[in-house]
Amino acid sequence: MLADSHFTVLFTTSKRYFEKRRLNEPFILYHYDGLAKRHAETSYTIEPLANSSPIPKDKTLPVVIRCIHTRWPLAAVEINTNEENNSD
Repeated sequence: MLADSHFTVLFTTSKRYFEKRRLNEPFILYHYDGLAKRHAETSYTIEPLANSSPIPKDKTLPVVIRCIHTRWPLAAVEINTNEENNSD
């Protein structure tokens, strides 16, 4: 995914969420940005069919969330961040 003038990776640990059939169960997507200035693991909990209609296009949303909505337009997306404290 192209975000902030460089490429980042959005992935899950299971291929089944990318199959054509619709799944109702929540799952987690992970986001890796090799150029991030802080050490953080960012993941997103996705509930694929949480909304009854697609989320309106909103350019103020982060690029990652807008990308998620291109594949799962009815999804609710919750951001999970786990900061690592590296103060050596």
